Amino acid sequence: MDEWATRALLMDAWIGPAVADEVTGRTRTFTRPVEPDLIAAGRPNPAEAALLWVVMARETAVAEEAVAE
Repeated sequence: MDEWATRALLMDAWIGPAVADEVTGRTRTFTRPVEPDLIAAGRPNPAEAALLWVVMARETAVAEEAVAE
């Protein structure tokens, strides 16, 4: 299976409720430790900022992996 087909399958799986719930839970696991630092830094909306930071880091890792292949 080629790379694009694999990614399409992963995106289809991500849309499924069980997988989406798992992804949301794991994302929350990574955002929790970031929030106190953002609060201490006086950043507005620390929960939302932490989520954005974690999701951007995840997307960067995916992009870097794609380039490495």
